[in-house]
Amino acid sequence: MIMSGSSPLSNDSADICGLPIRDEAAGRDPLERIASDYLESLRKGTPIDLEEIVRQYPEFEGELREFLPLVAAMETWKSQQEMQTLRRPLPETFEITRLGDCRIVREIARGGMGVVFEAEQEPIGRKVAVKLLPWRFPRHSKWCQQFLSEARIAAG
Repeated sequence: MIMSGSSPLSNDSADICGLPIRDEAAGRDPLERIASDYLESLRKGTPIDLEEIVRQYPEFEGELREFLPLVAAMETWKSQQEMQTLRRPLPETFEITRLGDCRIVREIARGGMGVVFEAEQEPIGRKVAVKLLPWRFPRHSKWCQQFLSEARIAAG
C-alpha cells in the first residue's frame, strides 16, 4: 500500500481545462501525491505492486498504468547515473581553502565516498574533521542519505 487514508478525490470533478481538481486538504494534485509516494517507496527499496495501487485508486487506473512505469524507469536511470558518477576517480588534489566557516588545513583521508580534511572552525578555532563528497547528489539519493547517516554517527 502506498498511501494511507481515503481516496485522494471525493468525486470525479474536473476544472474548466479538464484537469482533475486538486485535493484541497493536501494542496497537491492526487496523482502527484500518489506518484510521490510511489517514488519514495522505490527509493527505500520497498517492493511495489502496481496492481495494488490501481485497486486502491481505480479512478486513476489509466493514468497510473501509463505514468508509474515511467516514474520507475526515470528513477532507475537516475540511479545508474549516480553509480557512473561514483565510479569516476577522485581528483589528485582539491584546491579548497574554505568550506563554510571552516578553514581547510590539510587532507587527512580518502575513502569510497569522499575525502576527509582537517579544518579549523572559525572564529572559535576548534579543530574539526570535514568530509566532502566530491560529487553532487540529489538530496534524496541513497548516497546522500548514507553520507548523512555517517555524519550523524561520527558526530555522536
